[in-house]
Amino acid sequence: MTTRAGNTAVSVRGLTRRFGERAVIENLDLDIAPGQFVALLGASGCGKSTLLRILADLDRDVSGEVTVPRKRAVGFQAPRLMPWKKVWRNVVLGLPGKPDKERAVAALTEVGLAHRVDVWPKVLSGGEAQRAALARALVREPDLLLLDEPFSALDALTRITARGLVDEVWQRHGCAVLLVTHDVEEALALADRVLVMQDGKIGYDAPVEIDRPRDVTDPEFQRLRGELLARLGVH
Repeated sequence: MTTRAGNTAVSVRGLTRRFGERAVIENLDLDIAPGQFVALLGASGCGKSTLLRILADLDRDVSGEVTVPRKRAVGFQAPRLMPWKKVWRNVVLGLPGKPDKERAVAALTEVGLAHRVDVWPKVLSGGEAQRAALARALVREPDLLLLDEPFSALDALTRITARGLVDEVWQRHGCAVLLVTHDVEEALALADRVLVMQDGKIGYDAPVEIDRPRDVTDPEFQRLRGELLARLGVH
């Protein structure tokens, strides 16, 4: 993997990842522009999360060329907060130098958790814990934000709130985002480009040119929803 600035936030050429004899990703090409919000859909086991982990430099047993920004952050399905550290210390965990509480407070304020700065993670609700994890990603000021099904464990109402928060944060920060999700409506509500992964490659790539905030009753929203469901084998 290489890191550099340029006309693309992500550039992937001929990427292959095998597990034994099975190629989960095979000869995949992908470009993501700076500031672009991309949603990645696909059947379970198709390699979506594997691709995200490769872009995060968490999986290096690959062949091909992968170029990503040096400044990137990852948000997972589980918040992965350290229970023995206060929330603000979780936010700045892993950053170089002395823990900077002021910086943590600024990030927590942005995600609506200013009142939870000094509490232990165990007192947070599921939605609050996910927001703390988002603050931990934002405090790194990433040029690329990688999100692996970050809303899937939340209840329906909390999920809608968290989805709106991610949309707002993306528009303020202007970083490129790759969101892995199984939810077609979530992909269309957030992304300005939707990909479907099939047979180890990007099998479908479409822009989402719908004004924000998006309405699920919009005819174009419904057309794209039907197209994506068909691509995913749902009729």
